[in-house]
Formats: sequence, structure tokens, C-alpha cells
Amino acid sequence: MPVQNQALFDIVREVRAAFRDDAVRSGEDLCNPAFLSRFPFAILRFSGDPITNARCQALLDAAFGPAFKDEVERTIGICFTDHGGGTTQSYFIDLVEDFLNFALPRTIGLPDEDSLFEQYYLELESDLIGPDLTVTVQAVLGNVSCHSGFDVRRCNVVRLENFWRWDHASPLNTHYLRQHVIPAIEVRKQAHPIATGRDISGAPAYLVLERLERHPKTEMTTVSYAYERSEEVTRKVVLALRLITPADAFADYRGFRMLGHMSSFHMNLMNWPDEQLSGGRYADVRGFESGLEKLLVALFKKPKNSFAVLDHRLGDVLRRQRRGVANPDVDVKNEIDQLFDYVQAFESLLPNLRGNDAFCLSAGILLARSTSEAGADVDRFFKNVYRVRDEVMHGRLDRIIEKVLKKECTIELGKLAAYVRKLGSLAILNDGLPAIARRLALGETIKLHTPFN
Repeated sequence: MPVQNQALFDIVREVRAAFRDDAVRSGEDLCNPAFLSRFPFAILRFSGDPITNARCQALLDAAFGPAFKDEVERTIGICFTDHGGGTTQSYFIDLVEDFLNFALPRTIGLPDEDSLFEQYYLELESDLIGPDLTVTVQAVLGNVSCHSGFDVRRCNVVRLENFWRWDHASPLNTHYLRQHVIPAIEVRKQAHPIATGRDISGAPAYLVLERLERHPKTEMTTVSYAYERSEEVTRKVVLALRLITPADAFADYRGFRMLGHMSSFHMNLMNWPDEQLSGGRYADVRGFESGLEKLLVALFKKPKNSFAVLDHRLGDVLRRQRRGVANPDVDVKNEIDQLFDYVQAFESLLPNLRGNDAFCLSAGILLARSTSEAGADVDRFFKNVYRVRDEVMHGRLDRIIEKVLKKECTIELGKLAAYVRKLGSLAILNDGLPAIARRLALGETIKLHTPFN
């Protein structure tokens, strides 16, 4: 794709070259991690230098020329709706400086820095004067790892990438290293815990979810749209990870990058303390890649809150941690609370059904047809779950606790969790589970889509 605004490209390259020359004259090693970790720099603002001021004016003249003015103003209006006190022109200078602080640490000093920088500039120009805006949703994941290369080379839905902390003096002299170390530096600088939030500044590495999306500017009229996309994408990915892997995955830092919000100074990465899960199960994505991709492809086609109850109840299960010192029934109460969460999640997958028997029968039919489970065993299992739930709902909690402690009654929470997760995956991949269960019960032959078929 050729450069469209050659005058703007030329002056941006001039600013880049001037910064590079100043760094070299100051004796900086351009591939030294210590130097690269000092980004962002005040490259254009606050200098008061006549040469820098002249370059700023040249940037404005090039960007706001007759052929580009309307689209640039429209883009600035979208990207800086969360800012105040500036002008369109001052925001544009901020945008260029933000871009330089994003592109320079990824390219400066590399053998192919010119071509790499040009590619970054073309992406900037496409967003600045094109009909669409790029939003890269990002979130730091917890309780899960990925050592199988689940990224854009293997999956067109999301990228799960490991970014590394670099605490030694070895030079960052390849683009591959820069792509994995610079984002970790930026995350460490931008990730600030709120209240009781998790401090990740000392982590040796970060597993970061990224999803690149392009949205028409007619649709994305304010930066709040990016915030909404960040929340929706992150929740769907975390839900899919919880359904398909053994991990109690979470994302307590989430945000996005877009024009004006790209470098560590301006990118959005906010801490959500309540999303943190301490002491949960940890797992790697390896072996679950194909199922995860199928779930994500289906989830991203669904409306935002299609599986909100399932999402919230699975999260609640993982956060229920009553603690007691002299109360032997604390663990049982935890399990009962979690049983209620799982039942609500389960029933949300089979809307419009009425009566315990209908739910138990549907679960038995669906799991028997999609797994190796025996339908009658599943039906009996869920009937026992509903007996426990009904006893508690009707004021007989003490009786259930006594039976559990005497081992006269069991709450097989692990099996219930596994069944609900399997049914959740079925609901995402097959529309209308209640109708499908009924048709299967009547003897119809229906192929159920599962994560691994």
C-alpha cells in the first residue's frame, strides 16, 4: 500500500531521524534494553525549541491540507473524546508523538528499521485518513499459560502471546525480540493496581490476549466504543478459556490500543481488582487450541450478553471462599453456594424449560449424544443435585449440612462443574438447545457440534 500523504510521511521521518541522531550523539546504544525501557520521551511537546516548533507546524500543514483535513479532524474527534482542554491541532501533535513512542522502541537501531518504521506509518495513515479505525483489544490473563503458539499464525480470532521481562544487558537487536520485550515494558509501566488489585510490575512474563479489529468510523463515533469492545472481547475469551480448559482463567488488567492510545504513556490498561482469582487452577492452552478457536469463532458472532448468566455464575463459583476457624460446616456451605451458581448457569442454557425433570432429562440426552456419558447416569446425577438445591431453598440447609458431614449425602461439585462446562460449550456451538434435546428425545438424528468434532 503506497503512502498517501507524502508530505506528512516526510516530516514524520524527519522527526524520527532527528530523535535518532540526538540519541546517537548522546552516546546511547539504540539496542540497549536500558535505553529502550526509557520510552516514552517528550519528542514534540514541551521543548520550546524553534526547530521542534517548526516541525510541529510542518506536521500540521501536511495533515490539515485540503485533501486530508476533513478526515483527520473526524478521526481526532473520535480518538480524543476522552480528553479535554486541547484543540484539534494540539491533539494531532499528541497523536504523532504517541505513535513515535510506540514505533521507535520497536524499530530504532535494527538493521531493517526503515522498512519496519514505514509499515507502522502506513498503519497510522490508514487509520488517520481511511474510513475505518483499528482497535487492538488487550488483556493480561491469569491462571493460564500458552506455550503452543496460539496466535494470528494459527488462529484468526485472537492472539495469546507471551511478553517477557528483560532484566539483563543483552541487546534487543532483532524485531522478534522487540515484539516480545517492548510490550512487557509497556505493560509494566501502565499496569497500576487499584485498591486490593494485583501488582504485576514484578512478573517475569505476561500472557496477553490481543484481538485486532477494524471498525467503520460511522459506527465508532467515540472512544467509548473501544472501551465496550475491550470488555466484550475479554469476557468472551475468558469464558471460552474456562469452558474448554481446566484453568480458572481471569483477566484483571484489560484495555486497548488505538490512535492516540498506543504508547505506554497513553495506552489503556486498567486494573479491575474484582476480576482477580487467587489460588485457582492453573493450566496451559496446549491441546485445547482447536476447541478454543471453535468456541471463540462462535462466541464473537453472538450478541454481547448472550451468555451473561453463564459467564457471571462461573465467575461467582470461583470467588466463593468463605473462611472459618472453628466452623466445620464452612466448606459444605461453600459447596452449596457453588452448587446454586452452577444450577443457575445450567438453567440459563436451557431457557423456557419448566420443572426439574425437564432439565435433568435434557442434560442426560444432550451429554449422552455429545460425550461418552450414559444418559441415565447424567439424569440421576442432576436429580440428586436438584434434591439438594430444593432442600436448601425450602429452609432445610441444616439438614443437608448434617447429611453431608455424616456422608449420607454427597455434593459432587467437580462432576457438576464438568457437566455445566460441556453444556455451555454445546449451547455456544448449537443454537436452541431445548429444541434440540426435545428432537433427540423424539428419535430424530441430529449432529451436535462440539469443540472437538
